[in-house]
Amino acid sequence: MSENIGEHMHHASKSDAWSAYVLPLSILLAAVILGYSLVTSANVIATGLDGLSIAAPSNEDNLPTPDQGGLQVPTTNTTMAELLAADSQGVAGKDSAPIILVEYSDFQCPFCKRFYNDSDAQFKQWVSDGRIKLVFKDFPLSFHPMAAPSANAARCAGEQGKFWEMHDKIFDETTKLSATGTAQFTNDDLKAWGADLGLNTSTFNSCVDSDKYAEKIAANQAEGQSVGVSGTPSFAIGKPGDKAQLVVGACPTSAFDTVLKAIEGGKSWSQVPGTCTITVK
Repeated sequence: MSENIGEHMHHASKSDAWSAYVLPLSILLAAVILGYSLVTSANVIATGLDGLSIAAPSNEDNLPTPDQGGLQVPTTNTTMAELLAADSQGVAGKDSAPIILVEYSDFQCPFCKRFYNDSDAQFKQWVSDGRIKLVFKDFPLSFHPMAAPSANAARCAGEQGKFWEMHDKIFDETTKLSATGTAQFTNDDLKAWGADLGLNTSTFNSCVDSDKYAEKIAANQAEGQSVGVSGTPSFAIGKPGDKAQLVVGACPTSAFDTVLKAIEGGKSWSQVPGTCTITVK
């Protein structure tokens, strides 16, 4: 009996000693399992995100504009002479100018505004020097509600011989409203800017309110799309008999000078997609 009790006491002591280790061992094992799960999950998530493109906030500054290199440089069979002959808002330059440069633009586009502020003076100098004939065409983007009304207003000013003055006025005034972003303005602002230019306000305001040139503006945009334009600003450049070749984006004047020199020298050129780099062969 004593032996049996002794054995019982002995086994009871071992059990008590084991119990003292069970809880710490359980906690350690749980920690190991949890850590493994977390590492495995992280690897799965990382692998899954490898090919995932995270969407940017939905605002126009993140759209694939030419300036941001989101567009490829297309090719077209349309000649520069054909683009010149088609309807346009404004044409500046001598008939003898050897190179035609057609700009597709949007008056509410911040990149077009930046291009105007950075490059317009140089373009005007090239026009004055007889180096290029400059043609401005409408390409109002759908997410710029005042782009088409502004294009209409510029054409309305053109009825009174002040298209280019209104062109400059719109970009100058919208720069004051927002130096780098998308300016917000109304038809009343367009009318006030027309008055500042000394236009006959009765005639001009009536033209602005009537949306008189909607069809011509739409035709300009359709033409632009037909030659590969899908964002602003974009430029078709070449001699009259040349097929139109595009420079996409608000590139510096040095890029355009490289293009002009290539054309003047009878060399071929191309724009590296997504950049303002011009290669000449």
